Amino acid sequence: MTHECEVNVLKGEAETLFSLGHCYFCQSKYVDATSLVEECLLIRQKHFPANVQVASTMRLLGDCFMRQNKLSDAERLLRHSLEIMKSAHTKDHRDLAHVQFTLSQCLSQQDKLSESIKLMTDCVRMYKSSLHHEHPDVAKAVGQLGEYLLEVGNLDESEQYLRECLDIHRHSIQEQHPHTAFPLKCLGKCLLKKGNNKEAEKLLSEAVAIEAVGLHQNHPDKISTLILWSECLLNITDYTCAQPALVDALRIININQQPSNSRQRSKVMRLLRRLSPFQRPQSGETIIGERKAVVEQTDERGNRLERKSSIEDEVENDR
Repeated sequence: MTHECEVNVLKGEAETLFSLGHCYFCQSKYVDATSLVEECLLIRQKHFPANVQVASTMRLLGDCFMRQNKLSDAERLLRHSLEIMKSAHTKDHRDLAHVQFTLSQCLSQQDKLSESIKLMTDCVRMYKSSLHHEHPDVAKAVGQLGEYLLEVGNLDESEQYLRECLDIHRHSIQEQHPHTAFPLKCLGKCLLKKGNNKEAEKLLSEAVAIEAVGLHQNHPDKISTLILWSECLLNITDYTCAQPALVDALRIININQQPSNSRQRSKVMRLLRRLSPFQRPQSGETIIGERKAVVEQTDERGNRLERKSSIEDEVENDR
């Protein structure tokens, strides 16, 4: 086999590994994706070093690591990818913006918000200079920047970017698409912090409705939306809607085992204690339609007993 044929075979093998790894990544199979993309990176680094394909592979692998909470490894790869992209492209190239976007996300998860905001601000500029103003990549970057500014307390600037993101979603994406829930949720949270409970409640209730249709019943993304909406409802003393929303959030928390569960559960319990004692869900009460939480117990003879769980008991025990 000639050298040229060998090179073509290696290129094809690397491309297949990359494509399959990306496919697994899109299905949230991050461990499987990592294995394939690592193998692809070994081939490309050995035979085609310091080119854009190596940088793209590093970016995907960094994203895989980030989704598995391996943030230091992800940051190292993404910074290396960014260096290669900067040497290969002009400063406003879309591929460069893609890497900056992912690196900014990685840094934000490590609470390095100052650098994260700087990168995302530049990312927004690059996307806007190379893409149509209603392109989904522009919406994602603008929305993420708004969220980061919200985290550091820059509410006015955050509101500006989040409204821009929401406008893009309403015009270029189906209004009921699950992605539209993100700017609705973030803008609602921003307005809640600014004391604009009326508009915040309207936006958050819309986000809840979209996620109820677009996400499966126990999807963890619903938790934060339900908590924010409940907090807003309590601020306007709408206990009737706040109660079932909090109970549903608690139900999803109990089903999903995630690192953030403890913090979210504590938040739900604090909000439940704000309800009037007459508004708190009692033992045996139906939870949102026909759903009921059941606790299984065994008596001293080994017979299984069942009883409906009491959210009231959980509130009291959490005091």
